[in-house]
Amino acid sequence: MTTQISERKFKSISLDDKNYFNLSIGKRLLKRDLFKSEDNPNAIVPAYSANVLVPFGYVEKSNIERFDNPFILWGIDGNFDLTFKLEGEIFASTDHCGTIELLDKEIDPGYLLLVLNLKKSEYGFDRGLRSNLVNVKRVEIDIPLDANGRFDIDYQQKIVKKNSDIFNLQTRINKLKEKIIGVKINFSEEFDYDEKTLSDLFIIKQGNAFYTKKRVLGNNWKGDIPVFSSNTKEEGILMTMDLSKIRPEDLYYQYCLTWSVDGYAGTIFIRNEKNETNEKKREFYFTINNHSGILIPKTDKLFLPFIKEVIQPIFYKKAKGYGNNKVGTNQIKDILVKVPVDSNGEYDIEKQKEITKKYVKVEEFKKGLAEKLDSLTKVKIALD
Repeated sequence: MTTQISERKFKSISLDDKNYFNLSIGKRLLKRDLFKSEDNPNAIVPAYSANVLVPFGYVEKSNIERFDNPFILWGIDGNFDLTFKLEGEIFASTDHCGTIELLDKEIDPGYLLLVLNLKKSEYGFDRGLRSNLVNVKRVEIDIPLDANGRFDIDYQQKIVKKNSDIFNLQTRINKLKEKIIGVKINFSEEFDYDEKTLSDLFIIKQGNAFYTKKRVLGNNWKGDIPVFSSNTKEEGILMTMDLSKIRPEDLYYQYCLTWSVDGYAGTIFIRNEKNETNEKKREFYFTINNHSGILIPKTDKLFLPFIKEVIQPIFYKKAKGYGNNKVGTNQIKDILVKVPVDSNGEYDIEKQKEITKKYVKVEEFKKGLAEKLDSLTKVKIALD
């Protein structure tokens, strides 16, 4: 499709158009597959993961066969970070890094990078929409045309040069925003505490693979009992099903925590906040499948919003540090948690509530500051 912006004509093309682009996801790499460059003289190929700006490590051989064309790299998890590699620049990519090979020499990689950064907000990649292969293929971009209807690479480069200062400033502001969002405040010095492992404080279980959408819908087992999975939308509900089809050992009703094992791995939810006394009533019933895990408190002296504030960043760190982006029970059972105690050495639930309020205030302040920084990035980049 050809559109006209001002006096200049542009052609709209999809990233899924194989005449111009070749999109792919990298190869799964575990930490044992990677080296520091100084540890293995043969491992000279930088491998990129969700952070496309810094190599995840180095490998001996790339998963990509040819480097005759330039590539755009994007991070699948996170904020849709982007960079590009010029033709002949050898690299490797993991399954958390997507690559766009530019097949047409009349598309400038710098221009494509510029436009894709503009598309973050339009498509929602900066607001939580996962930039997987399916979603990125839907992206459409506008390429300027010359008088003969061909891609005008000179004009693309002119646009890049014209907007480079603004773009660089926006990039720096976005990096500052990420740093602010990533800041974690530790209030443990403000209280006496008892340090326990997560398995000391909670019964930890992963859900049952029996509860799949295909099985429930295929057998017409729909009902009113929530089934939680790795989905982070709609509070993690995958579907609802018939109570009679849920095995007794898989039925939960407690005031507890659940987390996403994969998908947006490590995301924690508080369940049944209105059931702190753990009444076994139908209104509190739910189950989980194997893409979700559950943390059932072993004591009623834990304030779960406090526990969530403390362990959520650790869970996310575990997800990023694990090769296949999963957070299983073995990864979390030994996490140490500092729980406030009173003068008798008992868990102090009021102190937990007090500290939680401080965490919430810090997060609200960070959110407000991030929104102000966002307003500074709204300066439009001119394509004409």
